[in-house]
Amino acid sequence: MKDLYYTQSLNLAAYLMAHGFEPVGKRKNSKSVTIYFEKTDALHDCVRQYNKDEELKKFIASFKRLKSYLNND
Repeated sequence: MKDLYYTQSLNLAAYLMAHGFEPVGKRKNSKSVTIYFEKTDALHDCVRQYNKDEELKKFIASFKRLKSYLNND
């Protein structure tokens, strides 16, 4: 069995996919989804880059604020 990396962050999963990593599985429950990727050094490098990207953090925070604003009538 392969070593797997997993996340429940859709933002991180989308970022990984945008950088060429494809999910190898998913598990859903009533409150969340867990997305699995093959664990590689390149994937871990990409996760580190995601965590360092300050502009991306600002975008994600703003996107969440906008969703909240639009959903609160």
